[in-house]
Amino acid sequence: MTLKTIYSCDLGQMDFRKSWQIQTQLHERCVAGDIGGAVLCVEHPEVLTMGKNSSLDHLLLPKKDLEVLGIEIVDTDRGGEITGHEPGQLVLYGILPLAELGLSPKKYVCLLEGAIIDTLAEFGIESKRDTENPGVWVGSAKVAAIGVRVKKRVSLHGIALNVCNSLKIFEYIVPCGIKNRSMTSITELLNRPVTVSEVAHILKSKLSESLGALDSIELDELKF
Repeated sequence: MTLKTIYSCDLGQMDFRKSWQIQTQLHERCVAGDIGGAVLCVEHPEVLTMGKNSSLDHLLLPKKDLEVLGIEIVDTDRGGEITGHEPGQLVLYGILPLAELGLSPKKYVCLLEGAIIDTLAEFGIESKRDTENPGVWVGSAKVAAIGVRVKKRVSLHGIALNVCNSLKIFEYIVPCGIKNRSMTSITELLNRPVTVSEVAHILKSKLSESLGALDSIELDELKF
């Protein structure tokens, strides 16, 4: 069976709720067979997102104190625990027909981890999986989180890869519910500036090797 086009779209910096709305709309279109799928790259203002099984015990500040800091907490339907987003972090959402691509949810998560590991290798960073905790690690420090949902055989949500973000957002939580493990970023590991756009370009290239070519498109061309 010939797959329809999988689109690649850079959203720039966008509110989490707005990007989630776009994901949902694209998911409906992918389920209906209108599009072959989409890969969205975005940066979010400071926000904490909760997986469907997240525990509020992993908040290290009361909600009211976080609100004073201007940090929103959003409940989502993805897997995984609580995580944080902030500018300088590359967030990639995959809205993909996993069954048509021959991917189980587990294989899909492995594919995402592999693409991140290969991307980091392009910068000379050796990283790895953790068999007990999804995501990508450099030593004992986490550089990328993964949380997905599969609904009607089409995926939602995806990757949060720390590129040049301050990591301040993670001081307010137990990231991914894992205690006594630190967070890191590409910039911190290299001790030099790296931009989100250059990392996004490489990561999308690595995903293309597994998913097939991604057709770059502007958001308005998707006819919302």
